[in-house]
Amino acid sequence: MGPENHRSSTIPYTSHEVLAYHITAAEEDIKALQEARIPSAESLSILDFHFSDFGLPEDVTTQATVRMFLDLNLVQEFNIDYKSLCQWILTVRRGYRSNVPSHNWSHALSTARSMFTMPMATEQLQVSECMSHRLT
Repeated sequence: MGPENHRSSTIPYTSHEVLAYHITAAEEDIKALQEARIPSAESLSILDFHFSDFGLPEDVTTQATVRMFLDLNLVQEFNIDYKSLCQWILTVRRGYRSNVPSHNWSHALSTARSMFTMPMATEQLQVSECMSHRLT
């Protein structure tokens, strides 16, 4: 491989590294999320199928994302370092462009919340079915 081919193959990698560096969450934001009291799913209304994140402050949307990971026991199940989780969530949020009308942080949160709500609702449904199956 000639020098010009090597250079052209490293440009996308370098560009990706530069982009990743610039969207990485700030340490003070990570610390703030890490130390925040994460509200319950009920108080955030994320179990409600009619949930809307419009009008929610960004810090509440990241707290809601943390809550989903906690309630699905993903942090414990996969031994996820809490600071790393907070950094990842904030970095993902920061990576979305706010001027894009569809694939943005709001869309990501809505999609994640829908995928969170379905198993949680199904689990509750299964529990209630088990409790009432002898009534029929």
